[in-house]
Amino acid sequence: MIQKYYGIIFMVIILLAAGVRLAYINYAGSRIQIEPDSQGYWSKGNFFTDNLRYNYFNIYRMPGYSMFTSAIVSASGYGHPLFLSDDFFLGSWYIILAQTIIGVAGLFVLYDLLCAIGIAQTWRLAFTAFTGLNVYQFIWEHAFLNHALYITLLTIILRLFAALLKKPTPITGSIFVLISGYAFLVRPAGIGIPFLLLLFVWLRHKTKKVFVLLTLMLCVYSLFPLSHLIANRVLYNVKGLANSTDFVPFGRILKYNIPIDSARSVQPLYDEVVAYRALGGNVTNPWYFFVYYNNRIYAHPDEVTRFNRLVIRKYWFPYWKSIIADIPEVFFNTDVDGVLYHAAVPGLGKTFFDTLARIYAALQWATVVFFIIYPMNLWLYIKRKTILHTFLLAIGTAQIYQIILTPTLGGSWDFIGHMIPTQTYLFLFCFQGVSVIFQFIKSRFRF
Repeated sequence: MIQKYYGIIFMVIILLAAGVRLAYINYAGSRIQIEPDSQGYWSKGNFFTDNLRYNYFNIYRMPGYSMFTSAIVSASGYGHPLFLSDDFFLGSWYIILAQTIIGVAGLFVLYDLLCAIGIAQTWRLAFTAFTGLNVYQFIWEHAFLNHALYITLLTIILRLFAALLKKPTPITGSIFVLISGYAFLVRPAGIGIPFLLLLFVWLRHKTKKVFVLLTLMLCVYSLFPLSHLIANRVLYNVKGLANSTDFVPFGRILKYNIPIDSARSVQPLYDEVVAYRALGGNVTNPWYFFVYYNNRIYAHPDEVTRFNRLVIRKYWFPYWKSIIADIPEVFFNTDVDGVLYHAAVPGLGKTFFDTLARIYAALQWATVVFFIIYPMNLWLYIKRKTILHTFLLAIGTAQIYQIILTPTLGGSWDFIGHMIPTQTYLFLFCFQGVSVIFQFIKSRFRF
């Protein structure tokens, strides 16, 4: 009887998700949250000048999110104002609005994705509601960071992946490549996810026609990172996608007090690190180091690259040991104080959002069962390669990629920020994985 009301229930869920976001905007205010990375996105984000080539190809930030924010603020009538100016914050209000709309729209895509992989309707509604109320997702819609946009892009990519699992076609493949390419420009850390997903498409179909299609898709997708690698080398004589990737291992060397004697030849950076350590400087976040030295390093990014290479080459064991030691923190780091506006005036709003944060933080900690569920899901996939089992194993494998990548390329001061874009599918894998395993055991043992 209740089935005929599923459409109404779904719309109530969407309205509830939108209402909670509006309540958060009222609670946090219309002023966008600024983080250390925000200036980099904005300073290289003016795509309405003659320096388009140098804005698109730059060694500081991938251009995807800068393109998005630049277009939104310019369309609002504020052009490209100075960072942190009054016009900047007035124009940035429209970024909050756009990210909020995109976040709610992503719930429609999520629901359709759950339908495509065979999740029962009741559970589709429940998981959509669960995701719509996830404070760890929608708070990023209020920040000048790429998280919120990438969350929805990843959902679209996974919906296209589900379609490719069913029937690989050139049209679906072309859209998959374009969305994946833009997602890479928004968040380059996800560079490997399309490769992982298309591997499972191949494992499901294994025909010559599909092989040719997937090969063409990967070749076109690879043009996105390759073009940046080539441009950075030609324009700036820099190897790699961005020099910001060198700051994370540098921060790890500082935080874990890894010896640096092997980098004595890298001057003046070596002497600055020695002096900084002697002063007892805050080494939790390497940006404090660069601020202390007036960001001089931005003019000489090759110094950080050489410094890291020399230190890691000699002290590789303590370096990688520190990464392995940080993996549990990937699950247990749920600190978003900088974004959650805990400084807001105490009251009902603060109590409500603090409570939501505690609930979802506890659930995030519980996802450590991933390490138990993954091998069991792999076994189920081997036994029966359904769309659902294939999809779950694919997103589970993508989570392993994310879990390894987070401490490797993500700063330990922001593990939660690096895990958030794929958090929805970590929850889905764990919840549905437990359900599938339970149903399998139930059917085998008849209880």
